[in-house]
Amino acid sequence: MITNTALRMCVLSTCPGVCLPLQHLASVEERKIKSLVALLVESQMKKLEIKLRHFEELEEMLESERQAVSTVLGRCGCGCGGLGGVRLWKVRMSV
Repeated sequence: MITNTALRMCVLSTCPGVCLPLQHLASVEERKIKSLVALLVESQMKKLEIKLRHFEELEEMLESERQAVSTVLGRCGCGCGGLGGVRLWKVRMSV
């Protein structure tokens, strides 16, 4: 990588034939870095979007299961009204 010091030395030198290629290389390198950073940010965003969709799907599945358990517990006929079972479900889910 070309440092700022090297570029300054080129500008101050009396040999412009050396300075122009170095400036060109520096600008090419800077464009490459910017392009790679943009690509990296884009790929990280895509990964986050995929993870978010996955969590949303898991949340929907969990809600379905919770409703199914509540329905089954409501039909148990033990008079608990499903409350004891819901507490058990919550305890089991937190483990």
